[in-house]
Amino acid sequence: MNRNPAARPSLAWLIAYSFAAVLIMALWTDRAKTEKQSNDWGSIVALADGSARIPFVKCRLLADSANTLARMMPTSAWNRVSNAIDVNRLAAKAVRQRLGWSRENDPILISATFLMGLSAFGFMIVMRSMIVFLYETTSRLASLAGLLLGLALLGEGGDRRFGWFPYDLPHAFIFSLGLTMVLMRSVWLLPVFAVAVYSKETAVLLIPAYLLVHFDKIDRTFFFDLAPMGLTFWLIRSILDASFGPGDGGFWFLGRNARVVASWLAYDSWWYAPLLIVTAVRIAHVWSEFPLPLRRLTVLAIVPLGIALVKGSIEEKGQYLELLPILGPLSLQWLAIELGLSKNVRAKENHVYDLKK
Repeated sequence: MNRNPAARPSLAWLIAYSFAAVLIMALWTDRAKTEKQSNDWGSIVALADGSARIPFVKCRLLADSANTLARMMPTSAWNRVSNAIDVNRLAAKAVRQRLGWSRENDPILISATFLMGLSAFGFMIVMRSMIVFLYETTSRLASLAGLLLGLALLGEGGDRRFGWFPYDLPHAFIFSLGLTMVLMRSVWLLPVFAVAVYSKETAVLLIPAYLLVHFDKIDRTFFFDLAPMGLTFWLIRSILDASFGPGDGGFWFLGRNARVVASWLAYDSWWYAPLLIVTAVRIAHVWSEFPLPLRRLTVLAIVPLGIALVKGSIEEKGQYLELLPILGPLSLQWLAIELGLSKNVRAKENHVYDLKK
């Protein structure tokens, strides 16, 4: 049995991740149809040209990266790509009619879609690395966990009326990478955090994540990490506010969302209540078997759920992708425990996480 924490995924698993990333990219693109709908919040083109609504337009990582990638390829090459789409009946029907992509927007749309697929691949690699860091397990099981958590990205669609936000997949990747840097207290934490902040304002959650994981290791590194993170968040978001306008769009849906939750409790309680109660009892029974850092990080669930309740529609599951790197591994470990496979997925001893030793 290979329990080497440094073991890398085999070529077979990398190929599996590649196929899964293409599948995620294709299913996401087909489901979202960002350019088919008349919206100014989920359109890739609107995000790229800066005309999307506040606060969505200030999620810049995907839009600016796609713009850069599109410019790297000469116009003649893009024309050949567009011609290849148009002359193929199936491709033209899928891209022009089903997705609503126009020829002039092919460069930005293809670039953004490619980056979303690349983000899905990166997310699986990062999640595998996090599993290896947190658990005593085999290389094969760690790779399988990364694959399953990658496929879970498709669970973020939420309410179809609002469309699927294209920046969610890249942000899931960069946020999970930042969370891994937090767990490891890596020297790369600050630059990764800066990119995450540029991606989406919810990257601020990495600051309380650092506090929750390392509050009992207060030293010079603790303050040298936290202070620059706070300054970086303020600086980047201030620049974006100056470029696209301050404010967060003025959303305040507490009353509406309370009615939605009340409807869930009233009309779905016949299966919600037993499921939640049994799950809570079973997890509480084995709580000490989960990795200490993840147990601490579950507190973060309160923040995005609260934000979703008062500053957006509660059905928008995309707002919860920041929780997938936390609750996802816990859910897989719980599943292993319930299946009697806990000996194959054990949390490392608490002292192993302290990299200062």
